[in-house]
Amino acid sequence: MRIIAYIALFLMPLLAFGQNEVWMHPNVGQWQDPSDFKIDLQNGSGFIEENGMSFVFTNWDRHSHEEQHEEEDILFHAIKTKFLGSNTQLNRKTDNRSESYRNYFLGSDKSRWRSKVHSFKEVRYDRLYDGIDILYETSNDVLEYSFVIAPGNDPAVIKREIEGQNELFIDESGNLHILHSFGEIIESAPVAWTVHNGKRRAVPVQFELNENILQFKFPSNYSRSDTLIIDPVLTFSTFSGSTVDNWGFTATPDLNGNLFGAGVAMGTGYPVSPGVYDPTFNGGTIDVSISKFNTNGTTLLYSTYYGGSQSETPNSIVCSSTGELYVFGVTSSSNLPMGPNPYDGSYNGGPSLANNVTNNLGFTNGSDLYVARFSADGTSLLGATYIGGSGNDGCNISSLKFNYGDQFRGEIVLDAQDNVYVASMTQS
Repeated sequence: MRIIAYIALFLMPLLAFGQNEVWMHPNVGQWQDPSDFKIDLQNGSGFIEENGMSFVFTNWDRHSHEEQHEEEDILFHAIKTKFLGSNTQLNRKTDNRSESYRNYFLGSDKSRWRSKVHSFKEVRYDRLYDGIDILYETSNDVLEYSFVIAPGNDPAVIKREIEGQNELFIDESGNLHILHSFGEIIESAPVAWTVHNGKRRAVPVQFELNENILQFKFPSNYSRSDTLIIDPVLTFSTFSGSTVDNWGFTATPDLNGNLFGAGVAMGTGYPVSPGVYDPTFNGGTIDVSISKFNTNGTTLLYSTYYGGSQSETPNSIVCSSTGELYVFGVTSSSNLPMGPNPYDGSYNGGPSLANNVTNNLGFTNGSDLYVARFSADGTSLLGATYIGGSGNDGCNISSLKFNYGDQFRGEIVLDAQDNVYVASMTQS
């Protein structure tokens, strides 16, 4: 599963907290600043306020301060986001309180001393705008916040002013980049859906940036009579719990907001679940590993291996309208499970790629592309096929490689009828 490795804030709920749980610590008078909650960041602090959030970053490493030179200046950089035109004096609700508590005996002013202050994992502000609430949630090392828009209300009123950054831009993938003195804040392209009778329907949405004012743009119409949720693409980060080395390759959501992550596992020990299609490692150097999580990352819905006696990678995955998962990748196995009636059930091979761009991942038999289709519950392989010629397919061994994973490139998409389109590279 791909996890963005920098501090990602705002609508993207991925924070670099290491293995520390994320809690929202309430301001009950122990701090003089106007914030309602404080969040501990790896190199700084985040503050939740009624009309936005503020972030203070520093070059001081709290984990290795003894090694920091005394003559080195300690610098800070503050970034502030403000919801323009939002309501004031909001009704605030908290939930999921911590069992532990904090005591604050700060300074000599005893009137600000506070004891037994519990933290929270859920905070909701009602009527940030008329008919629009904002919900902050945390789980393990994640902070997420989303907008809940009641029927009949217009999300165009949500305007966020961003101040203090060195640079601000949206990349070709729709992600927001906020550059500051000590690095970069990356906000993933948002996703949205409507809720009607308990069922979710995806709604296309993207960021729109006008100087330093950020809004949401909806390229097509949607039902204004249903509740609308605006949320990030990634809603959690989590460790896999694997006892074997594993690398993340690709991820995708389903229409209900559950998340699939696919990567490679280098042996037995990946945390598979009962009843899945393939609970065992199949040999070679690497197998494909697939995991499906619920919407907030608290539950592993299923996890399975997929592979033959050699090596496989999942270059791209996509979920159909019926919840079935399609995997597009590279294989070096002549016995990759195919399922019934494959388009091409024979491995076509190619020259050995060992000790080449694949970093000894076991592609001694060359490479073919493949497509595999799994049932929504992960218990069945509904179909698969090889795609390839007599040369190597799906492995980039040209000079056009600069980043991790550039050797394994390819995309799979579905049209409205769930027909499959794939694109990659070939030497055949």
